Amino acid sequence: MALFLLAGIHYDNVTTDDDALGIIVRQKGLNFSPGNEWNYTNSDYLLLSQIVKRVSGKTLKDFAAENIFQPLGMMHSQFRSDHTSLISNRALAYEQGEDGAYKLSVSYAEENGDGMVHTSVEDLQSGTRISIQQKSAARIFWRNYKSRES
Repeated sequence: MALFLLAGIHYDNVTTDDDALGIIVRQKGLNFSPGNEWNYTNSDYLLLSQIVKRVSGKTLKDFAAENIFQPLGMMHSQFRSDHTSLISNRALAYEQGEDGAYKLSVSYAEENGDGMVHTSVEDLQSGTRISIQQKSAARIFWRNYKSRES
């Protein structure tokens, strides 16, 4: 999240939902007048994950597993909320440094909503196929969620 960098928190630091929310609530004003400019932000997704948590009583990781990934047959997909957790068959990211050598490039972020989804090509294919067959993944989500409310 760009706000972490502005606050002096480096990408190599472990960050949590509480860290991100703390930065968001400290925002004192807008960057510009509405309608004059636009700027992409992930903060809304983090806030959405907090709404899901408060309404459902479940973390986004658990809620998505039950209501999105499992109904779509995406059995190897998850939100990562613990940077130390092991994920089977996970491919690690790397990047080339200025000296030409490659180095590990991983995030230690533990906040969810604005990222941290881990999936596989097979799960993406399965989820897409089912989504197309059902016309919309949202129908599956709402049907399963509504049935749990009854």
